[in-house]
Parts: sequence; C-alpha cells; structure tokens
Amino acid sequence: MSWRKLDDDGKDLCRSLDHILDGVQALKDSIRRGDRLDDRGEMKVDFKDIWCPELFANGRSLTDAPLDVQETRASLRRMKDAKNTLSSLLESIDETIKNVASVTAIDFRAAGLASLPDDVLAIIFEMCVDMNPSKYSGNDYTVRYSTRISSVCQRFRQLALQLPDLWKSVSLSFPDAMLFLYKERCPSPVVYMNHRLPRSFEFSKMLDVVHPSHQWRELHLRFWDGDHVQQCLEGLYTVVGQTPFTALEYLSICDNLTIDGDFLDEDSDQWTSIYLPGGQSPTISSWQMPKLTRLKLRNILSHPPLHCENVTWFCFELCNVEESLRLEVLQKQLQSMPKLQTLSVTISLACPFDSIESSHINHSPLTPSLTNLELKIGEDTPDLMISQILALVNTKQLIRFKLSLEGRLWKDTQFDEWVNAIFPRTAKAFANVKHFTLDATHNRGSYNSYDRIFTSLPNAQEVSLILPHHAEIGLGGNLVKRGAFRHLRSLIIEVVHIDTGSGPLEIGVGRMALNTLIKRLHREGSEGLEVRNRTSYSMSEGKANLQKLLGEKLRWIDYGSD
Repeated sequence: MSWRKLDDDGKDLCRSLDHILDGVQALKDSIRRGDRLDDRGEMKVDFKDIWCPELFANGRSLTDAPLDVQETRASLRRMKDAKNTLSSLLESIDETIKNVASVTAIDFRAAGLASLPDDVLAIIFEMCVDMNPSKYSGNDYTVRYSTRISSVCQRFRQLALQLPDLWKSVSLSFPDAMLFLYKERCPSPVVYMNHRLPRSFEFSKMLDVVHPSHQWRELHLRFWDGDHVQQCLEGLYTVVGQTPFTALEYLSICDNLTIDGDFLDEDSDQWTSIYLPGGQSPTISSWQMPKLTRLKLRNILSHPPLHCENVTWFCFELCNVEESLRLEVLQKQLQSMPKLQTLSVTISLACPFDSIESSHINHSPLTPSLTNLELKIGEDTPDLMISQILALVNTKQLIRFKLSLEGRLWKDTQFDEWVNAIFPRTAKAFANVKHFTLDATHNRGSYNSYDRIFTSLPNAQEVSLILPHHAEIGLGGNLVKRGAFRHLRSLIIEVVHIDTGSGPLEIGVGRMALNTLIKRLHREGSEGLEVRNRTSYSMSEGKANLQKLLGEKLRWIDYGSD
C-alpha cells in the first residue's frame, strides 16, 4: 500500500485524517438536517461546506469578491491530500476484503450448507453421486463420493446413512469389505460387472457380499472381449439360475469387441461374436424381468430374444463388427417389445445385415407404440443397412426424431446416399414428426439433400440443426412452397468451425437466407430463431439483417473459438 509521505513524523498525515473526519462529521450533520446526497428533494448537500468551509464562511459564494489566493491554495492542498489519503484507505479496505474472504471462504460455504434443510441436502448428495463421471469404471474404487460425503461431518454422515441411493451402485470389483458395507446400506443395488473382474473371483460367494438378484434394480455388464462375456455369464448363471429378476428395471450388456492384452494371451481362442454363446443364450433369454423398462445392448444380440414385454426404452449399438449380421435376430428382439416408446440406434460398420428370407418376413408393425427415434450413423456405414434398420420401425407415428450423421468432410456422396435411404420420396415416413434434430457436424451436405430432409418433415414445429461452417444448405422460399416448415415455431442453428479452409456460412444472407421463414418465426406463439456461432467468424452481416427482421424473436450467441 502506497501511503503519501507528508512528513517524517506523520503530523501531515494525521492532519489529513483530521480533515477527512471533520468533513465526514459535517456531512453527517447535513444529512441529519434533511439534506440529501442524491437529486431527490429540494435540500441537497453543499459539498463546499463539507470540504472547504473556511472559504465560504458567513454565506460567502463564488460570485462574491475574489478569494484569498494563499488561503485557497492551502485549502486545495488539504483536499488533495485528503483525496490521496482516502484512495490509500480504499486500497487497504479492498486488500482486507480479499484476505478475509480468502480465509473464510470454506467456513462460509460450510455455513451455507449447514443452513440447508436435510431434504435439500439429500437431493444435493444424490445428484453428486449420480453425476460422478468415473463411477465404478474398471477396478478403480478410490473415487467414492458417498464415502467422502459421509466423512465431512457428523451431520453429513447421519444424513448419508439414511439415504440408500447414496450406496446403490456396487461393482463386483470392490473389495469384500466395501461390498459388505454397501450391502448393509442399500437393499436394492445397481450392480456393475466388467472386464476388470478378478480371475480369482468366486461367483459362488457373490451373494455373501451382494444382495440376491431378485433385489437388483439395475444390472450393467461391460466387457472388452467375448471371453469375458462368456466367463461372466456362465458364472452369473451358477448364482442366479432361473431366479426371476423381479425388481430389475434396467439391463445393459456392452461388449466393445477388443482384446485387452493384460488378460488374454495372444494365442488365446477368443470368442468375439455379437451373439451370446450358444450354451448360454437360452439361459439369458429365459430370464424373467417383469419390471424391466430400459434395455441397452452394445455389440450383443440374443437368439431367442430377451424377455422385454414391458421395455419402453431400448438402446442398440453396433460398432466395429466384422461378422455376418442376421437381421432376423434384431427383428425378433424388436417384436418382443410391444410397449417400446423410445428407440436409440447407433451403427458404425461397413457391412449390412444379411437379408431376411421371405418366409421370415413379418409385415406387421414391430413398434406399435414408438414415438421417439434417435439414429446415429457412423462413417462408412452402407445406406442399405440404414434402410434395413428403418424397415423394422414404424416411423409414421414418430413425434421426435434425432438424427446424427458422422460422415467424412469431403465425402458428400455418402451424405446424399444416407439421406436418400432415410427419407424416401414416395412414403410420408416422418409426416407426424414435430421435433427434429440434425447433427451434421462432419458433413458438408448438398442443397438437394437438405431439401429432401425438410420437405419430408411437413409438420415439424421445433427444428434444431448442428452444421459445419461450410455446409451447402439453403432455406429459401421454394422449400416453403413445397410444404416445408408449415408449422415451424422454433428454429435453432448451431454453426461449428471445421478446419477446411472454406469461408463461413453467413446465416441470414446468401445461401442461408431465412427471409421466407421470418413470417413463421415472427408470428404470435413462435419462439423465434436461435443462432449459436461456435466459429471464429463474426457473421455480422447476417446477424444485422436478422435483428432487423426478427427483433426480440432472435437470440444470437457468439461463442468464439471454443
């Protein structure tokens, strides 16, 4: 802190402080008399009387006779010294505020949490555990938020012990002592079993440390090669047998079809089929899961299909598969889900399914209750496979459709082939879709393909697009004339920067002119247009044009280069 050195013994500094105190006291007296610091009211503080009363004593004003020069110079000096002193005092206050805030920050946060009622704290604790991104991956059990929470203080511990959901997720890779602890605290666990399961693990003793399978609410089996799938399913069957999973609500079986050198020899005879082993498949398919509503299968299929009569959400992923794919197996799995409402399909491989023999073709709708479809297409996926997948789905009753195309930047013909397979010209496959999302980040696309997409969605009300900055897209009047965007209420366009050397996609001008949609976006009840610019370009011309046309109906966000 830089105090002004007025003299060696501090007399000048003390006089400056006295001057400040006298001024503050005079200000206090003035306010008590009813004078105001602001412009409200007739009586205002006269600051000349506060800081230099000796110059204007006895009602003297600036229009009177000239002031004494020496006296005025001394008064100015006192006021300047007072100002410097006040500046130093303000700096000292700022520095003290920072120091006190730094020292007491933890105490303030603790006091804030301590003031929260138990029900609010319980919600925070459960959210903390559920949002943990590294939850029970591999054999790493060092990050245990529930244990950390219960170790903060006595109140947190007492509350944590009353919340079974804080202790619901258990991995069979945990030490026995920890499994015993979680077993005592949560009667209906979420069980994780993965490729890190020790080879020495004894399934026969599993129920000593984990609740019986009829109490499990979720079961997640995650592997990196088929050998572990077979090993774990066989071991699990020795414990579970034919016991119904009466409480199971969510089942996921995921196999990444890669080989972990830490667990397998190079000469090992790996089983890497996406079909469950023949000896175990009937066993898995015989599991009774009456409360199962969510199912996820990654590179896994069962024939006969799993019991899924009450499943409403199904996630199916096929990635990096190199064997013959039987469409009939997937067809029968979908047939077993009459209540399916949401279907998420991810495919990223180079070969289509084997065709179904005519005797096995089922012409009845396989998904009579489906309303939500999420389709993710990875690069090199043939358009035939996409057509085969969609042939199993009743798309005419879809309300929400989310499409992600992860192609290669300069492979525009692939994008066109995918669009042709998804949006046939002859059938009104998506006539009832009201909410549509397209992620085409890595696809330049073409005018014809985007034209085909939008004219296939005549009743879309909310449209969200994620596009590269060099996308070949137009939203001109011809689309509207052909029936696109008739009921449009909300349009979100997110522009992402891709290293291509091409110029920016100027939204609002040129090839992305939105003039023909403005009336629809500006009408009463419409949410308008939102543009998210994630490029390094300003797009200022388009932004200015749209602000003139849409006014408050435009929301423009410039993120810059993230």
